[in-house]
Amino acid sequence: MALPPIHRTQAKLRDRHPILLLLALSAGMTFVFWHELWMGASLVGGDTYTSFLPQKKYFADCIRAGELPLWNNLGGHGYPIIGESETGFCYPTAWPLYRHLPVNTAFNVNLILHFGLCFAFTGLYAHRLGLSPGAAALAALIYTYGWFPARVHWEWAYQSGAWLPLIFWCCESYLQSARRRFWLLFIFAYAVQLLSGHFTIAFYTLCALATYLPLRLYFGGSLAPEIANAKRFNAVLLASGIMIAFALAAIQVLPTWELKGRSLRREYPFSEVEYGRLPAPYLGQLIAPWYFYREDVDVNQWIPAGEPLTHKVEAHLYCGLIPLALALCALCSGRFLRVDGVWPWVVIGALGLLFATGVMLPVTKYLPGFGYFANPARYSVLTMFGLGLLCAQGWTMLGARLPHRYRAITLAVIFVGSTFDLQWAGSTVSFTKTLKGPLINWASRGKLRAVLAGFGQPVRVFGRGQGLLTCLGVAATPPFLALPPKEYSDSEYTLPQPWPFDAPASPAQIEWLQTAGVTHVLSFERLDSSWPVNLVWSGNDAFVNTAFGRQELLYLYELRGTRGRVTWLELDARIDGTAIVREYKANSVRLTANSNTGGRLVLSDLAYPGWNVSIDGQSAEAITVDKMYRGVTVPTGEHDVVWTYEPRSVYGGAIVSIVTLTVLICFSCVAYLWRRPTVR
Repeated sequence: MALPPIHRTQAKLRDRHPILLLLALSAGMTFVFWHELWMGASLVGGDTYTSFLPQKKYFADCIRAGELPLWNNLGGHGYPIIGESETGFCYPTAWPLYRHLPVNTAFNVNLILHFGLCFAFTGLYAHRLGLSPGAAALAALIYTYGWFPARVHWEWAYQSGAWLPLIFWCCESYLQSARRRFWLLFIFAYAVQLLSGHFTIAFYTLCALATYLPLRLYFGGSLAPEIANAKRFNAVLLASGIMIAFALAAIQVLPTWELKGRSLRREYPFSEVEYGRLPAPYLGQLIAPWYFYREDVDVNQWIPAGEPLTHKVEAHLYCGLIPLALALCALCSGRFLRVDGVWPWVVIGALGLLFATGVMLPVTKYLPGFGYFANPARYSVLTMFGLGLLCAQGWTMLGARLPHRYRAITLAVIFVGSTFDLQWAGSTVSFTKTLKGPLINWASRGKLRAVLAGFGQPVRVFGRGQGLLTCLGVAATPPFLALPPKEYSDSEYTLPQPWPFDAPASPAQIEWLQTAGVTHVLSFERLDSSWPVNLVWSGNDAFVNTAFGRQELLYLYELRGTRGRVTWLELDARIDGTAIVREYKANSVRLTANSNTGGRLVLSDLAYPGWNVSIDGQSAEAITVDKMYRGVTVPTGEHDVVWTYEPRSVYGGAIVSIVTLTVLICFSCVAYLWRRPTVR
């Protein structure tokens, strides 16, 4: 007998109570862990100001000025924004947040949003597996606030990690119901994870799916009849969904693939990224974090001499003492085997832990994908997800043995105690700290920015801090990029070592700086006579000093004998001519060149596929100078030279993404109309 409308509404609300509870709890937990960011504070430390915030500021400045920034002309000698991926150019939250909010506020909102989404998605997935709302919330707490807070200086980690549980929720929902809408949502969820950039956790998600799907399809009992009767078809369908997701995210994937081909990661194995593993003895942190997290304990003491090193953040793996006890109880009892979606995660988590220790690197580093994403300790994100689900199963066992009136109280004690435990661990093992007020806002009001802006022509500064100095609106070298062109990491092109501030500058280093178009040098120490420089300013800068955490005076020098940002070159002698930068935008550079004899005009920015040059509106042939800089031969007289960035990889990727999206929308509409009952 059908229920009356009011009773149907009440039943729907009862069904949605767990979801509403998880959503409310996810928002509340972000305030518990990040209340300072809610109040407008800023994160300082780690990669925050050397990489992420400088890129976000450049992105925000461009889109507010009405530009579509495809190239960052401030980082080093420039690099493709989409290809490098960590700017998140194509990510759904990037444009609305950084277009309409101050940079620090947008960064905080994005962080808080993704921690909230991560908690909610994990809880929903655990609930889909049949776990109670309380157990699901416990699993969400462990995954979200066990692995990510220590690594909060990696925006890509919490941003892409938030989508992992949603992807598996979609997958599990499809396996249990055989409804195609979950298959479509699965495609979109994985595509969004790819659009978040960096791809590390997207690759781990792919590895986990490759393990999870066969185990669920062939050893799981809670499958929809349509799935159970056509396992091969549905395995192919889900695999095709992954391929479609790549096509949907092609606007991000293709430019990154192009950049990879021009980086040192173009061949396997890429041994340098073996850095960062979890030594097996350091797993003692799971039961004695107060010892292993002490400042005088060096995690590298357990790594044999000559092998790649690590640090405590990379090797961090802590889920809390009470959750660990619950997980061990569930593991020892074998009860997790009764839940179809939980036990595959025990297998995945164990494999993730094995990979995290680095013992598989001698084999896996030669495999495509595994050789590229070889920072082994990061596989522990899969272990943490498995621990969260095991803990939830352990609580289910414990809760079933408790009197009903004590269950809620006991769960609350476990949840609150674990929250404080994870809060302590996340703050102890971290590179970041919070600073009252948005530090990034000080960049536009500092003394140093005003001094550098007074030189008129674009400048390039050499100094510490990597991307930090680009917040001042000037180009800075060396850059700090997750996926750099080979010119930024190959010793053939980079500044000769050792670092010149740590020792007198050598003639080879001075020559490199002059050839690279460096115009100024910024230092916390007075430069000695080995530097051909003139002191132009000295003092404290509120932004730079605070970001470095140093109170010493800053010294800004002008470098003599440099090519500058644009210059004429001649094989025998310097040409009698002038070259002035008239316009310096993200995707274009306009120069006015005037000479008596004509010759090669060099712009000391990176030569990269997609950069085209024209002279007085007519296409010209671009040449590469000194293996990495942009050059063009200009005839006698005064001419207008324009460099324009028109990347085929971006345009091609955009076409593939748009076509794929159009096909998916059409498919969804046809499927909806086909299933919709006819009204008579």
